[in-house]
Amino acid sequence: MEVTVLGDAHAGGEQSTLGKALHDASDLLKVALAVLIVALAVLVPLAILAALVLLGWRASRRRLRERALS
Repeated sequence: MEVTVLGDAHAGGEQSTLGKALHDASDLLKVALAVLIVALAVLVPLAILAALVLLGWRASRRRLRERALS
């Protein structure tokens, strides 16, 4: 049995392996950035809301404590 492989460096017009890897890496970074932006868009308002609830709870607790002492 004999196998002959003929190849042409310019056939198919595909990029080099390094070019494909860099393109895939940039696509991955774009997706990661998009996920981070969406996560921040959800988490930042929730953190602000949690901080406001905490401040309100502490203020009401302080008022109740002062009322009990007077």
